[in-house]
Amino acid sequence: HLGDAQKGLFSMEMWGGATFDTAMRFLREDPWERLRVLRKQIPNICFQMLFRGSNAVGYSNYPDNVVDGFVRHAADAGMDIFRVFDSLNYLPNLKTAMEAVQQTHGI
Repeated sequence: HLGDAQKGLFSMEMWGGATFDTAMRFLREDPWERLRVLRKQIPNICFQMLFRGSNAVGYSNYPDNVVDGFVRHAADAGMDIFRVFDSLNYLPNLKTAMEAVQQTHGI
């Protein structure tokens, strides 16, 4: 496994900023499949991502059910740590995402 070469790492950054969009739009890849493949190759290191609160990994606000569904799918595909933020630190934009992470037992 690739993870054996980096046993001292706590986590690896998988998604953040525009990486999800770039994988789909420019590389024409399935970011979900890429995450699943990486998880199989690196089973012993936490995967983390930057999550834009109610914006998820997009550029506008999404309904709560979309945010919740995205977090669940990401956790199912192998994401462990969700670094949730809102550019204005507006708590209502953080609440749904943080609750979804807790429901998946993510960090």
